[in-house]
Amino acid sequence: MTKDIVFRQKGFQPAGMYSAIKLPAIALTIFCYCALAPRFGMQDKQ
Repeated sequence: MTKDIVFRQKGFQPAGMYSAIKLPAIALTIFCYCALAPRFGMQDKQ
């Protein structure tokens, strides 16, 4: 994606778009797991 913007290459490079979608998706998944894991873990002990 950066290469397309900075070097103004012709044509479509899907690798930049895929990495731009994957990184926020992975970060969101990790955030949701870290936010919800303690909540579900505490309900078992009650």
